[in-house]
Amino acid sequence: MNIEDLKGKVIIHNDYEGYFTLSYPVIDCGLSLDEILERLSPLENKYTIIDEKELPTDYTYYSAWLYDNVNETVSIDIEKAKEIQKDNIRMIRKKFLEEQDVIFMRAIETGDTLAQQSSAIRKQELRDLTEIVNIIDITGDTVDEISSQIESTWNEDLLGKNIFVVKRIVNDDGSIEVIKHTIDV
Repeated sequence: MNIEDLKGKVIIHNDYEGYFTLSYPVIDCGLSLDEILERLSPLENKYTIIDEKELPTDYTYYSAWLYDNVNETVSIDIEKAKEIQKDNIRMIRKKFLEEQDVIFMRAIETGDTLAQQSSAIRKQELRDLTEIVNIIDITGDTVDEISSQIESTWNEDLLGKNIFVVKRIVNDDGSIEVIKHTIDV
């Protein structure tokens, strides 16, 4: 394989600390393929070169991806992905819990026990969201399947749209676009 053969390809490997890494080689960088690979894997870490279209499409838990250099495959650390989901839930639910605290305190001030009960129930529902992530039974085998199952624990009724989902879409013309939903929190 020569440098021109890397067009549309990605190099999968682990970095110095053993973390999953994707490297997109720049074809006209002036380096040979061997020089690129030497710079990416100076410790002679194993790598795999694949067509970019073969990567998982769900990047939501990218920091939980793993490269198995024995089987040359991409997988996902399920527990780490669950922790990411729980952190995302905590980030969004914080403002809802704070809002419920205000509602609850006002209800105490006015003696509205029904509003107190309602607020207490809502706060408990919000607190229970991370437990749902803990107990989900993961049955998927691929990164995309597992990511989808973890994403399914997001409760839009309580939290609104899941702004943390990141998907890579391969268009009919072969171009790739990344869709990411973000807002300032």
